[in-house]
Amino acid sequence: MSESVRQWIVIGFVGFVGFASSVRIAAQAPVTPEPQKEEAAAPETPPTTPAPAVTSAPPSKAGRFIRQIGSDFRHLPSVWNAAILGIGGTLSIVAHNSDPGLNQRFERGKWTEALYETGSMVGDGYVQIGGAVLTYAVGAAYQSPKVKHIGSDLIRAYVVAGVPTLVLKHTVKRDRPDSGPASFPSGHAAASFASATVLHRHLGWRGGVPAYLVATWVSMSRLHDKQHFASDVIFGGALGIVAGRTVARHGRSNWVLVPTVTPGGMGIAVSRVRRDAGHIAADQP
Repeated sequence: MSESVRQWIVIGFVGFVGFASSVRIAAQAPVTPEPQKEEAAAPETPPTTPAPAVTSAPPSKAGRFIRQIGSDFRHLPSVWNAAILGIGGTLSIVAHNSDPGLNQRFERGKWTEALYETGSMVGDGYVQIGGAVLTYAVGAAYQSPKVKHIGSDLIRAYVVAGVPTLVLKHTVKRDRPDSGPASFPSGHAAASFASATVLHRHLGWRGGVPAYLVATWVSMSRLHDKQHFASDVIFGGALGIVAGRTVARHGRSNWVLVPTVTPGGMGIAVSRVRRDAGHIAADQP
């Protein structure tokens, strides 16, 4: 697949999210009710004995979790999510021409080998989902609703970030720097930035800053290991941020961070966004 086609796929994906968000906003617009005509009073009927109420069993935790995941995907199309993906897609396209040179800046070195290998391990799917499940289990064991809530959001964010990442990987089919398959976008970057955004929304900047630094470290490790290009991790990071803020719609922060390219390598771009007020406190465990 040619590079221009890959770029158009990214643009089309961002455009689809923006179009879906506009349709959703239009569908939620209030409709002025038509005046009702007065109808003749119906003849009185003798009172009847009400039927006994039928109580249904409460939904299982698995069923509730599945419904929450469905709600998360329904909330993905939004103006601000489209804006974040637009920023990530634009930066990814800008970085595309510099991809080979940026990878060369992260050549294997004696002092950085262990550092970046550890970062790549931290971003692995088994570590990310394992940490999320462990957080939920600790919250449940110690009866801490806050810790349990964070764990639930981390699990859901991993799923919401993973699905579009896998779809794009098998659609774009970009080769990795080491000639392996499925380079774009980076799953490590998507998962780590999704987790960082969830922690940021729950804990504020005291938890968000370290989490974003870890996510950036994970993303840089993928360049060092020649598993991804800079454009892969930039758009993967944007996907992760969108997933994290969608799942944690109750969040505290009005700021988002997107991985970006700098003259000397990579960095983080800070962008201020407005909360989706209608989504705050929705679907809380």
